[in-house]
Amino acid sequence: METPKGIISKTQAQELFDNYSNFRVPAIDSLEQQRMPKENFKATRFLSIEYQRLKDYIAYVENEAQLANVPITNFRIYLATYPEKAKFPRRNTLFILPTTTKNGAEFGFFTLPGEGDSRTAVPINASLTKDLGLASGLMDRNEAGIIPSLNSNVLQGGNSLILNDMGNSPPPKSDF
Repeated sequence: METPKGIISKTQAQELFDNYSNFRVPAIDSLEQQRMPKENFKATRFLSIEYQRLKDYIAYVENEAQLANVPITNFRIYLATYPEKAKFPRRNTLFILPTTTKNGAEFGFFTLPGEGDSRTAVPINASLTKDLGLASGLMDRNEAGIIPSLNSNVLQGGNSLILNDMGNSPPPKSDF
């Protein structure tokens, strides 16, 4: 089997890890210590996901995309932070969002049930809905906001394809 594109050496990984350690971790730790001086905050250094869970996620996204008759273009990996009242308060996390392409535009999507087992791929960003030629009934008009939002009925019946809730912590001493 040929080595996939993007595989890096241990030396390159160590350099990336050290750069994050030297330039990002101190800023994150300092910011969080200012917010909560009585806590000993340590920045998240890695997230892990079980191999089978990742395979199941990819299979789920592939199935939803097939039912919606859209290609999967990419997986966007967003950096994020849990809110104060979450299971992991103020911890960094990430979430994964699949993308597809329509009319030359790439967008993150979720799916809506259609007839039978079919699905409709809908952009996460509702402002793209009209540009991509999707039904205007998917949108609510919010006079107070500039960006239209998805109709709440649509969101309740949709299938999210966003993966989160991975294990996170400072790295084990055995890795880097």
